[in-house]
Amino acid sequence: MERRSLIAVLGGLALLVGAVVVLRTESPPPLVKSNDPVTLTRFLDERVDYRAEKQGLVAPSDLKLTALDITSLRAMWTPTAGYGYEVRWADQVRLVVVPETELTGLPANDEVTVEVRAVDAEGHRSAPSSMKAVPRLLYNEAWADHLVAPVDHFDGQAALSSHRWRVLGDDDCLGLRSLPGVKRVEITCDNTELQSNMTLVLTEPQAAYDGERGRVMLTMDGPGMNANGLNQEASITLLPEPYDDLPWLGMYDNMSAPTRIPPSAIVMHITPFGASFDKGVDVPTTSRVVPVSGRSVVASTGVRHRWELRVLQDAVVAVRDGEVLAAMPAAVPWTTARARLAFRDARGTTIDSFGVGGGAENPRSTSVIPLGPSEREPSATTLGTVSSAQFAGAESLRVVAGVYGNNDAPVTVRFGDREVLAKPMFPWGAVGPTVSTTLYADFPLPDPAIGDSSKLRLTSTTDIDSVSANVVVRDGVDAPARKLPRVSDLGALVRRVAQPRLSVGHESNVSPPTQFPRGGKVRLVVELDAGHDHVVAETSGIEVELDGDRIVTLPTTADGPSAGGRYEFWLEAGGLTSGAHRITARVQPKDPSTPPRDTQQSFEIRAG
Repeated sequence: MERRSLIAVLGGLALLVGAVVVLRTESPPPLVKSNDPVTLTRFLDERVDYRAEKQGLVAPSDLKLTALDITSLRAMWTPTAGYGYEVRWADQVRLVVVPETELTGLPANDEVTVEVRAVDAEGHRSAPSSMKAVPRLLYNEAWADHLVAPVDHFDGQAALSSHRWRVLGDDDCLGLRSLPGVKRVEITCDNTELQSNMTLVLTEPQAAYDGERGRVMLTMDGPGMNANGLNQEASITLLPEPYDDLPWLGMYDNMSAPTRIPPSAIVMHITPFGASFDKGVDVPTTSRVVPVSGRSVVASTGVRHRWELRVLQDAVVAVRDGEVLAAMPAAVPWTTARARLAFRDARGTTIDSFGVGGGAENPRSTSVIPLGPSEREPSATTLGTVSSAQFAGAESLRVVAGVYGNNDAPVTVRFGDREVLAKPMFPWGAVGPTVSTTLYADFPLPDPAIGDSSKLRLTSTTDIDSVSANVVVRDGVDAPARKLPRVSDLGALVRRVAQPRLSVGHESNVSPPTQFPRGGKVRLVVELDAGHDHVVAETSGIEVELDGDRIVTLPTTADGPSAGGRYEFWLEAGGLTSGAHRITARVQPKDPSTPPRDTQQSFEIRAG
């Protein structure tokens, strides 16, 4: 009897163990909420086949360190197999998806060892490539030898004062991004423009520097791709008088058309793929050939590069980090101009420093008062009211307006009791009914006829209207400080895991929305796309769900967290019912405070 009881107990235990084994094989492990780093347990539904990519990881080669200031290092290397890189220095670690990164806030006099490893989709690491440097010793100040002191550093709101800069466009397009040991101005709108009040004064050609007459320097990160997958663009436009008072450059909407570029302007476009030039119709072409030796490398968010527009006697040249990327044979027909920085689809771009090289000329404080909307009247339009407090201490005002009218009728600008005949800014500037014509009028100050709070009106012999207008205020030496532009505090950059992309298809070469045949296998491919974020949060693994039930949990922490990758699964579809099904792919970060990211795709199985 006791023996039978023992056998029954053992049999029951065997059944219980068997049940536990079945549960561990067929049910995904539960997720446990915790403040500890997220760890995942590998699980594959019995219907799922995971086809791992086999990559031979090798240490990144050609590691190079550069110092753009005494407390930072920029690391660059040759791309290698893998889906990202692990960068280690001091007690810090960072995962990046591009072959460069910038380390800021370093001790200026301490030796820093930088190690870079390639990382595959499951978190395996290659051997390291390493290099040592002391930031202060590596930093070379010679880059500033050709620039007029002081160089602008965009490290706060005061750096954009009207003494140095005009901020054009919306009033909420600039922010201050905090990085380790430093702050930088960041573009927070898709489009904005900044114009330096520092005049570029060309000198006689310098034979020792290939006939150079002057240059403009801009240090920034990017441009890369924005969150919508569009190529970002920054540009440096050299604008002589009077075109430096244009309210906005139509760079994104047909800027390459001759009627959109000011006749004597030079435009250097900076894109993810390099640099190029445009010029106005009044800039003559030369026969100069400048060798282009630089290699176009897609720039990354958060990694600074130094761009220069060099003006030679018979060419203009685009230089990045000392390498020539583009050139145009042209001889500018002016000796002074101002530089306009324009950013298109460039939200998230950070700017660090700016300077001009050539003859020295003190900047002149200049600000802009936007006007509008206009109010139409018979044979006139009112642009708005301007208080004398807005231009107290100024030497002159310039009213610039885009105007519609008829028959090239003359337009007069009336400010208080003072009237000035407006002039076209462009030589083809006949006032017409279909295309806006830019007109301007100058008002020397002081002028009692203007009054304390006066209307600005356009009058003509025919009906006219204005689509945009502003007042350019040129200050005198005793002018009070103007209002600083709005610069919002953005704080530190929050790292995110890569966004998953999901593709679903049937082995019969059918993809949604076409219905799948019954049976066979469904191919699921999950790719983690970091987009424009070159630094990503550490990834603990991915999960895949079918109709809300988990079918895959794949840790990606073999030697440490991964940065992303490509993951291919094949799902046995024989047991799936006809009708709609939904696949969800989710990326789980290592840090529980970082939100996961997911994506979904549906497919249908036809009946019969």
